[in-house]
Amino acid sequence: MGCILSFDVGTTGLKTIVISQEGRILKHCNIEYGIVQEQEGFAEQDPAVWWDAAVKSMQIVLTGEIRKELRAIGVSGQFQSLVMLDQNFNPLRKAILWCDRRGEEILPEITNMVGGEKLLSITANPALSGSSVSFLLWVKRYEPHIYEQCRHIMLPHEYIRFRLTGECVTDVTSASSMQLLNVPERTWSRELFRKLNLDDKITGPLLECGEIAGRTTARARQETGIPEGIPVIAGGGDSVVSAVGTGVIREGSCFTSIGTSGIICTNTDRIRTDRKGRVNTYCSAVPGKWAVITCSITSGFALKWMKENFCSIEMETARNNHTDVYDEMSREASQIAAGSEGLLFLPYLMGDRTPHLNPDAKGVFLGASSCHTRSHFIRSVMEGAAYSLMDGISVLRELDIALDDYVLCGGGAKGSLWRGIIADIYGHAVSTVQNDSGAAMGAAVLAAYGCGLYKTLEEAAGAMIKRNETNEFNQNNHETYMKYWEVYRDAYVRLEDIFRKLKEINA
Repeated sequence: MGCILSFDVGTTGLKTIVISQEGRILKHCNIEYGIVQEQEGFAEQDPAVWWDAAVKSMQIVLTGEIRKELRAIGVSGQFQSLVMLDQNFNPLRKAILWCDRRGEEILPEITNMVGGEKLLSITANPALSGSSVSFLLWVKRYEPHIYEQCRHIMLPHEYIRFRLTGECVTDVTSASSMQLLNVPERTWSRELFRKLNLDDKITGPLLECGEIAGRTTARARQETGIPEGIPVIAGGGDSVVSAVGTGVIREGSCFTSIGTSGIICTNTDRIRTDRKGRVNTYCSAVPGKWAVITCSITSGFALKWMKENFCSIEMETARNNHTDVYDEMSREASQIAAGSEGLLFLPYLMGDRTPHLNPDAKGVFLGASSCHTRSHFIRSVMEGAAYSLMDGISVLRELDIALDDYVLCGGGAKGSLWRGIIADIYGHAVSTVQNDSGAAMGAAVLAAYGCGLYKTLEEAAGAMIKRNETNEFNQNNHETYMKYWEVYRDAYVRLEDIFRKLKEINA
């Protein structure tokens, strides 16, 4: 049979799947864990939490038969989060997570030390909030005793990979998010280490995502019960590995993930950069390509916020009927015409990333009148989140990326109404995949290719990833939505100064 074990080290939990080489999920497990926030703006996790979750998940999914048929292990996880190890490979402190904001004060200094144009030419990005290097420089300044002991840095999924193999290596996608890589050349930038006064010995050898990073050790077998000698594939960061997990390999194809945030990712044959910083450009999990990523901070979160604060009736109905509350909300919203009869929602409940880069942006309902009901408000939230995603698509088009294939994934993609709204706003048919396991699925495909079950990554993706029926778009709805989208975009511009004033009042 032959099967793959795959991990996705997320921000709030570890997803583990065992998948056959044909793409059928044999076992799966989700183990949740928390975020440590010792003060406002901080977000940390103890690496031991991830390893404990991995050990527990292996105890759940590794049956005797699976152990016999196990061919490789894949890993993926949260981008940017910084793990620091000492000379004995022990964590020196809790990992600083990608959503931690303490490194923001370092960003202007990075730009000044390297030079804005030079930084863009080397890393393909301006100084990024949440980058590993900003956290590393923060530790160097405020915790010098920790920094002086640091001998290795890595990301969360790489820590799991290290615990399985004993090897300290870095995949090119993780290195990209560290902002210490020459992204066009896919090599460590010694120039950056020199300009930032960092020791280049703290990074490991570089690997493409489908290469073998090492093999499971006797120690890993003793701790987890996993067979010794199983190849562990390098893997990569969650967004770019999710592209592989949805079959998004070639240029022109993209996926939209509708989770708490909305992520759009596409692979390109030549590197694309945005001086305005509206996208992240990393090395792709596909060798020889680059990944361009947009982020709408609140997509699924906006609907969750709507549910928890305004939909007690739908929640009660769902409890009584043993149905899903989001299905109840979608049923109500489906009774309203495209455009919600002029009710617009700006979904900036936690600020905005793409395209405005404005942490002070706020959520806004615009155009409300006495004719609007709760059903209108539910639909307008769904449409507002989709307008924000359309902003991301427009940025990709502005960067001369021609898209012709749209895949939706994540929790928000499960609802037919929201899929239809997104298709209508995009003006293009959209599809979903049968095994919507995101980065865990992508890591499994990379592992199946890396261990030799398939000759090419494209062959592995074609065999293991199956698409569902395509959702077509409605041209009349698209034309209606484009008129409202222009108003939506203009509303942000007109409100930007208001957002700034609100911040000043609330300071």
